[in-house]
Amino acid sequence: MIVVHDLYKNRAYLCASPDKAKKGDEAGVKLALDRRETIEVGKTIYEYNIALNRFIAANGRQWKKSLRDAWESGIYPGSTPKTDVPALQRLRNNAIPIHGV
Repeated sequence: MIVVHDLYKNRAYLCASPDKAKKGDEAGVKLALDRRETIEVGKTIYEYNIALNRFIAANGRQWKKSLRDAWESGIYPGSTPKTDVPALQRLRNNAIPIHGV
């Protein structure tokens, strides 16, 4: 999962694959997924989010519901490493939408 930060529009969104990326973001998403690292292209940042990817792997198909529940309650599933919670909270605090993934 990639967090695409568009610094021109001061927005961010989650993207699972290049074919689900917004127009113009496809190559950046692909590169970040392939390298598993954060890529910066001009004013757009393609962030490979390790904590989010671990959360998705641990929670399977229900990861969106689990993450929404954790964001609402502040209680993360026991499988979530304590060191990942701050990164996941930053996603919430930055109002990253998870419904469009």
